[in-house]
Amino acid sequence: MTISTRYHFCLFSALQGIPFLAITRSDKVADLCADLDWVHCLAPEDADAAGLVRHAGALLNDPAEAMGRLAERVAAMKTRAAKNASALEALFVHRKSAYDWVHRAWSRVFNIA
Repeated sequence: MTISTRYHFCLFSALQGIPFLAITRSDKVADLCADLDWVHCLAPEDADAAGLVRHAGALLNDPAEAMGRLAERVAAMKTRAAKNASALEALFVHRKSAYDWVHRAWSRVFNIA
């Protein structure tokens, strides 16, 4: 099990299937936990010894269940990331510059309206 306040540390734990306790010191960490539907997180003001022991105990009480849910959410995030990468690749292939892309998109909006 890992404990971290850092976004990428929590993300890499999730990707590797390692149970983690997130301390939500930033919106990024809180948003990651929300995206993952991950309840094993604490606000910094609640991250005292008793809070850490309570949450770690809850997580480690049934890690298979928690990690099973996490694996499903991580798979969904990987699918979203792949779709985002495909969309960005399509944009970059068909444009010469950011200005050209915006100009073309703006023209399409006026043609539709």
